[in-house]
Amino acid sequence: MSSPAAHVVPWEIIEHCVDSCSEDYSTLKQWALTCHALLPRTRTALFRHVRIRTRLSLSRFVGSISTKPELAMLVLQLSIIPACSDALYAPFMSFSRLFRRLRAMSLGVDPTLSTPPYAASFLRYDAVISVEIAKVAFRDHSDFVKLLWTFPHVRTLRLGAITFTNQPTPVETARLRDRSVRKDRIPSQLKTVEVQASGLFPLELMEALGFNLEQKSMRIVKTAGL
Repeated sequence: MSSPAAHVVPWEIIEHCVDSCSEDYSTLKQWALTCHALLPRTRTALFRHVRIRTRLSLSRFVGSISTKPELAMLVLQLSIIPACSDALYAPFMSFSRLFRRLRAMSLGVDPTLSTPPYAASFLRYDAVISVEIAKVAFRDHSDFVKLLWTFPHVRTLRLGAITFTNQPTPVETARLRDRSVRKDRIPSQLKTVEVQASGLFPLELMEALGFNLEQKSMRIVKTAGL
């Protein structure tokens, strides 16, 4: 890249080529190895949308943000969807304060289970405005609500194929609702709820827990599947 021929191509075009490879991680890595000056650009493209599907990809991601916390600032979208039925241990959730630019999350696992109890109260993603939760088996309603609490400014919520191992009594549900209302943890900016047609229970649960799904500004969308 340091040869005279390299200067024939405008730098803006080279950067555009890097951006166009945002979904091709192998090519982006080659760009980074080819020219040190392109490392910041390739990192931005590599970490813009992080997809975690295996334990190996999870381990690599945790290792990256542990050694270089500034990389978390590059993540705009994070998808944690296991490629198999094995649950993924997601300890990086306790690093939520680092993801200040994260705007969207797609979850196929309940990551709050991996959060140490002492860190649970600090688990917040203030910048996230879009959340998708699908094919997740929660232990009980409390785990579901705690996960929603971590996204205080969510505007769009997509729910699909959610199940619960334990069904609470009406008294337990009432207590959980009181906690949500009393602590003002119900997302006030939630505008759109998209739920799988065969899984209406999440809507009923949200209403029971204090979510006002009847307000005029709320948009409920029922789909065939997520």
